[in-house]
Amino acid sequence: MKRILLFPIAAIIAVLAVTGCEKPLPEGLTGEIAFISSMDDDGAFDIYVISLPSKEIRQLTHTEGRGIENVWLDWCLAGPIAFASTRDGNYEIYMINPDGSSEVRLTENDYDDFYPTLRWDGKMVAFSSSGATKNGPPQKDIFIKDIATRKTKRITKTPEDEIALNWSPDGKKIAYAKYVRGQPDIFILDLATRTPTRITYNPGEDLNPVWTSDSKYLVFSSDRTDTVNVAGERLYSIFTVDAEGKTPPEPLIHKEKYTMGSPSISPDNKWIAYQFKRVDWNWMYIGIRSTTNPKESYTLVKNIYFNRNPVWKPTLD
Repeated sequence: MKRILLFPIAAIIAVLAVTGCEKPLPEGLTGEIAFISSMDDDGAFDIYVISLPSKEIRQLTHTEGRGIENVWLDWCLAGPIAFASTRDGNYEIYMINPDGSSEVRLTENDYDDFYPTLRWDGKMVAFSSSGATKNGPPQKDIFIKDIATRKTKRITKTPEDEIALNWSPDGKKIAYAKYVRGQPDIFILDLATRTPTRITYNPGEDLNPVWTSDSKYLVFSSDRTDTVNVAGERLYSIFTVDAEGKTPPEPLIHKEKYTMGSPSISPDNKWIAYQFKRVDWNWMYIGIRSTTNPKESYTLVKNIYFNRNPVWKPTLD
């Protein structure tokens, strides 16, 4: 995987341009982005993939039923996409090929499994689960399943919820959000030692950490700069921080009266995909923005539906 340093993006506060779908993409911008949408209008949230630069969209899952969700995508270098789905009554973990073939269910139980993330080779899946608590309210801990053997190991056992997992490209660590006194901060778990390191310290909500391709930096969403509730809604912006937590997080994408989240970094670290909406909208768009030039922003998916959770297809280039 190409080792390109993401920064100096940490010093940039973006001006998010809400552009129409007619705006042409820059020459040379290629790749694929998976995302969640209800655009087929059958009441369910399904998985789609948009190809760049053509903006052609294909549908991977075809789930019917109002309120059914296929959510929390993760796309690994080996090819498969992991996700959670409520199609069978509660959240379970599934995996599917990017052409929509070979869909397989990875967990099957009476409790909820959330936030799957695949190791780069597609042989292991980590996820958050609420099923192992015997006493008191269910707490979400981290588990890892060997996909070939179906054996599952519990990795953490804490009284706080651990959610929004993302496996590092080098396969050595998992970034996640952990609740501390009721608010989530970003942590990193070293899988060799099972030692957690806290990366952010903030009274706001820090969520959805994702790695740059060199495993040196994290990008995440946070409402830490939202000091006023707009229409009763907390507004999220996108920040970046070094993976050792030695320097404070820096704002990356922010715009007043907009909320944005679920960031994903392109394999070459030149683009960031994210979901965004304005406070007076009833829908959500998918956009991308250059990590070095805040004026280079494009809307990829723009319709009257709720589009979210974009994830770039990883490559070796």
